[in-house]
Amino acid sequence: MAATDPGPSSAYYRRFPGGSDGPLRPPSPPAPPLVDAAQTGREYLDAASSGGLYALLNVPRDASHAEIQARYRALAAQFHPDKQPDEARRRAAHGRFQDIQRAHEVLSDPARRVVYDMFGEEGLRTSWEVGPSNMTPAQMRRHYARQGEVKRKLDAEALVNSKGELNLTFDARGVFLPESVFDDPDRKIDHSIIGRARRLAVGQTTLKHSFETPLSDHTQVVVESTMAAMGGHGGANVSGTLRHQFSPRLWAQVSQSVLFPRITSLKANYTHDDMTFVTLNAIAQGWAVPPRLTFTFGRQLWPTTTGFVNYSTGFWALGPWGANMPEEMALQDMGSMSVGATNVGVGGKGGWTVEAAAGLTSTGVSADYTTFVAGLRLKLGAGLDLIDGAHGFVDGTARVTENTRVGAMIKLATSGVRLIFHFGRVGQRIRIPILLSFDANPRVVFWSTVLPIAGWAGFYHWWMVPRKQKRIERRIKRLRAEHADYIAQKRQEAADAVLLLERTAAARAESERARNGLVILDAHYGRASAFTPRGLRDETEDGAPVLIDVTVPLQALVASSKLYIPAGPAKHNLLGFYDPCIGENKRLRVRYLFQGKVHEVEVDDVSALRAPVRAHAVDN
Repeated sequence: MAATDPGPSSAYYRRFPGGSDGPLRPPSPPAPPLVDAAQTGREYLDAASSGGLYALLNVPRDASHAEIQARYRALAAQFHPDKQPDEARRRAAHGRFQDIQRAHEVLSDPARRVVYDMFGEEGLRTSWEVGPSNMTPAQMRRHYARQGEVKRKLDAEALVNSKGELNLTFDARGVFLPESVFDDPDRKIDHSIIGRARRLAVGQTTLKHSFETPLSDHTQVVVESTMAAMGGHGGANVSGTLRHQFSPRLWAQVSQSVLFPRITSLKANYTHDDMTFVTLNAIAQGWAVPPRLTFTFGRQLWPTTTGFVNYSTGFWALGPWGANMPEEMALQDMGSMSVGATNVGVGGKGGWTVEAAAGLTSTGVSADYTTFVAGLRLKLGAGLDLIDGAHGFVDGTARVTENTRVGAMIKLATSGVRLIFHFGRVGQRIRIPILLSFDANPRVVFWSTVLPIAGWAGFYHWWMVPRKQKRIERRIKRLRAEHADYIAQKRQEAADAVLLLERTAAARAESERARNGLVILDAHYGRASAFTPRGLRDETEDGAPVLIDVTVPLQALVASSKLYIPAGPAKHNLLGFYDPCIGENKRLRVRYLFQGKVHEVEVDDVSALRAPVRAHAVDN
């Protein structure tokens, strides 16, 4: 890579899945390119044009080389300047023909196609270190992924090189005790709001801080300090970790604390393939007894579901090694085994986990479910243990900015109710656990769940949503002003394409009418809110329409009474289309005639369109 070339930005490296701890997550579904308040203009335009070369040729992302060649030849014959009947059409064809040629050149070259598929237009603008010319497409994908992972790690180091965590525990159980508990007549207890507030006590406080520095491309050193204090007493420790990536499939790390208690730990992970992984975790508290071992085996069962088995040895003895272990130490952890499955929703959104465990100190079942509601990542969990009884939790986390998360969790168990506030920003975390009651008090549970949920709902609905909407509206206006020339250019390119497609569209419409086939009556593309059940709203933005007529381009795509537009790329990348409302949600509505019946279909910006379909038929 040239010294003056900064390479791809870190913005799109965030799209890389991480596979060090197990199978890769499933790919995200196509999503409309909407403006994010934090995006630059170039980042938005790159996102909006994602997959645009496929849309230009109107072929799916998994199209074969033969399909790409066939589509290119058809468009080349249609848009070649020498094939045009007059000078105006020859000038219009020149630019569109160059676009078609470029799409063909990129998608016909296996190496450039892999780069484009993984990194989009920004990847094509970057000088990459190219691997051996005899690589297969799959090998090239892995080659570029490794380069991307290295670059992503280097970019991320500036953000997460230093990490900190503060835990501050409060005991508020006395605040919520009823007056009947204080039945000593010789003591006068203040039960006012101020008096109850004075019962709040500070519990344990812990502070952790670590920093990481690379020794080489495959080795890092982490130094962590820990401090804990409670009731006027405290302690501290310092530990060091050496982490090494032996191969793309195997990494391991060893940690050692310096002060008492001196704890040594080893963790290793081996990923056999994208379906299977194994993890070993060993912890030794001194060397008088063997280390506690935990083995995890994971296997992808279905595309989004992974099964796992955990086995923990607990404290154990090997002949004379550990024979003199104190009884209380042996009873502290007597080993256990668990089996379960975890599901990750498409794109990493949502999911669930179920687990059953059996052991001498813990036997039971547990489950949790994650979803997104009102801007919250909401996680619900419950379990039943033969020793500790029933327990459950509700955890809600919201993203305030790109790198800031805030949330709260309610934990309910037979031993009491606990409320935990948590805050995270770029490697720094703060947790504030508050003990609310000695038991599962229904009144405490009600007020610690209903009040925060109602407060968040109001805050989200009346403050966060309007604020975010205003930021996006300002960003869209600025984006349109900054790229007014680009928008005008795309509008003209679409008009040129429509001019060139008119003869083809008319000939195909006439042919389809003759065979009682598929004829596009009218088609419109643009702002989603402009489409209503009764028709189209006549809306404009700065004097320009927010809906465009795309009847001619769609009719030109009809072949043998069939119309197909693949899912994925935004539809403004199609020939004869442009984006009339940049940064907003868009839809496509088509009315067509097939076998003498009127049909109508409406799809969003990135969904596939197939016609004719019987379900599209319009009732009289």
